[in-house]
Amino acid sequence: ITSDVAGLLNSSNFSYNFTREGGYNWNCISGNNLSFTITNSQNYSISYDVTSPVITLNTPLNDSWHNGGNFSVILNENGSCLYSLNNGLNNLSMSSTNNRAFNASNLTLTQDQSYNIRFRCNDSAGNINSSSIFTFRADLTSPNVSLISPAEGYSATGTTSVLFEYNVSDNINMSFCSLILNNTISAYNASAVTNVSNNITYSLGVGSYNWGINCTDKAGNAGNSSSRSLTINVASSESSGSSGSSGGGGG
Repeated sequence: ITSDVAGLLNSSNFSYNFTREGGYNWNCISGNNLSFTITNSQNYSISYDVTSPVITLNTPLNDSWHNGGNFSVILNENGSCLYSLNNGLNNLSMSSTNNRAFNASNLTLTQDQSYNIRFRCNDSAGNINSSSIFTFRADLTSPNVSLISPAEGYSATGTTSVLFEYNVSDNINMSFCSLILNNTISAYNASAVTNVSNNITYSLGVGSYNWGINCTDKAGNAGNSSSRSLTINVASSESSGSSGSSGGGGG
């Protein structure tokens, strides 16, 4: 694009219609009537973007139980996001460390109340997109977990398979329960967890252990039992001995 100008000083504007989205570099070349030209020392960049960002929901899942601890969405490009509850105009902020994944927590939810949530995001070019309306029900109650057996101070000898029994209760179904041995997850419930007696079987070698059970419900609330100790002792070696005798006789 060219423009004829006159005088010792000039300021010019140029217009260009982009036909394809993308990033562009631009610069300006000036020349006088003696054919001397000069170009700016560096290019400038510009991005042409007319496409709204794509919003992908992480949490809460639609028609799910949710503990209100986290709302999360992901964008396909850099931008910023807000969210609103129950069709309100209360656009609440969301934070991000990379301008792609956005998170927010809300501590004002009410137990067993149903909510709907919508996310509104824009990209760095100002294109705006709104998500669908998602519904969820708040569950803020952690499972109650109590241990049955083995009893505190349980002791056994030799490598053995131990049956860890416990009770768990909650207002909604469990997702899973874990056996915690010496502060490490060692095994999970092999079958569906119910609001009655449950168990996890695990083989232990010689040593001293602290154990407990952790259960997580469908909303992501986690409950921990108290802790108990047990000991697996070294097995005694079975040994057999033989003795011999010799004798002589004389007459």
